[in-house]
Amino acid sequence: MVFCTLFDSHYLDKGLVMYDSLKAVSNAFKFYVIAFDDKCYEVLKEMESDSLIPISMKEFESEELLQVKKSRSRGEYCWTCSSHAIAYILDHFETKCTYIDADMYFYEDPQCVLDEMEQSNCQIQIIEQRFDDRTLSRQMMKRSGKYCVEFNTFTRNQNSRTVLQWWQDRCLESCTVSADGKVFGDQKYLDDWLERFEGVHVVENKGAGVAPWNITNYELLEKKGENIFLQYLPTGERCKLIFYHFHNMSHIGENKINIEVYSRASKTSEALVEEIYFPYIKQIEKKRRLLSEKYGIDYQQKEIHPTNPIAMLQEFRLDSIVKKIKGYNVFGLMQYMWYQKNRKKDIIDISDIK
Repeated sequence: MVFCTLFDSHYLDKGLVMYDSLKAVSNAFKFYVIAFDDKCYEVLKEMESDSLIPISMKEFESEELLQVKKSRSRGEYCWTCSSHAIAYILDHFETKCTYIDADMYFYEDPQCVLDEMEQSNCQIQIIEQRFDDRTLSRQMMKRSGKYCVEFNTFTRNQNSRTVLQWWQDRCLESCTVSADGKVFGDQKYLDDWLERFEGVHVVENKGAGVAPWNITNYELLEKKGENIFLQYLPTGERCKLIFYHFHNMSHIGENKINIEVYSRASKTSEALVEEIYFPYIKQIEKKRRLLSEKYGIDYQQKEIHPTNPIAMLQEFRLDSIVKKIKGYNVFGLMQYMWYQKNRKKDIIDISDIK
């Protein structure tokens, strides 16, 4: 298995915890990391791991990327680079590569997910967001796309490279965080791939890609050792949790973490959230202490994801705010506001789970 991702030194805690999770479930993978600053590259290089290969920005950035970098926010530029990261690995190192987001965690060997693509005789693999059928969720899908850029596989096959190049070109044109119904970062471009291109497989394993935006579709059945068994409620099927995407989980102050889960729905399984989030938070905190003590990385700054409503308000631009809520009707916005009554449950005191 060959994976690639990208992150900077302030995301090292999440990236390295994800790497540790891969090591725990598989001994047959390579993990390429585009290090978005020098400190990140130095730390990864010092690890001297055969399975973790850091790539510096000087090596990675093309003239095209450097040109658009000037006019894009940090989040927009990261999204711009995801497709280019895959292409870089295919051009220089491997015949197949899967892009994964750095804030994911693996509970099972993902080889079973990659095998799906092989068995379907396809050269490209994408994964659905699996939103539920609430009004707000349907509007979220319309806004951010049906598919998620979190586990996306390409090969050196000519058809695969043609699709990848098309995606790279679109990302160079625009990777805005302002949802206008046509563009949402690097992600909404995938919406029509099944119709536009040949050789595209959609992940079928329901244990892959569990995330805050679809966790209401799942119930915890049991945990056996390190295996977490779930029920996927829309179909009733039983599945093992393969990987979870800890999107938008952020430290918001001393000993406080916002997990951004409960405020997305009226009811979410607390047992499942605690089984997934509490052990992960413990590992993140342990990794942060190591990185702070050994490498002097400062984790005191509060984190705000670029699509967070707070980030929207901080821009103080009415036109930008309007663009970002475009696509939500009144009922959907009312649902969103109603769910905010659960926001207090999203704030986790780290000392409570030690």
